[in-house]
Amino acid sequence: MSADLLAFLREGRELEYDVVASEVGTLTHKEVSELSRSTITTFPGCDSIIEDPYEDLEDGEYQIAVYDLVAETEDYDPEGMQCWIIALKCFGSIDPEHGEVLSFPKVTWTAIVKSPIRYLAAQWQDGSGAARVLP
Repeated sequence: MSADLLAFLREGRELEYDVVASEVGTLTHKEVSELSRSTITTFPGCDSIIEDPYEDLEDGEYQIAVYDLVAETEDYDPEGMQCWIIALKCFGSIDPEHGEVLSFPKVTWTAIVKSPIRYLAAQWQDGSGAARVLP
């Protein structure tokens, strides 16, 4: 994980954004002491930013190792909403219920803090907008 994220969490800060304009409403991050490696399960054929060679399989699942960053949200299950994807070494967003796996390569936590709604709303984009695959 990144030093800027850890400093942010140690200071007890939260993202500043228009809660009413966001899809997730109020969001609370975990404290540094609460961060631990976990696994999020999703399925082949998921709507992801990478080509899925197993998309035609009917059975099976993907196990994605992450550090989940969100403790709770007002309107949605926080699992995967903001996470550090260990294998990709980048921040991302995973929606296990709908099979959405988004990664934000080369994006720092500082960039997320500057424009949080862009990253929080990524799960709700339809794939046609620039927010779907975020640089």
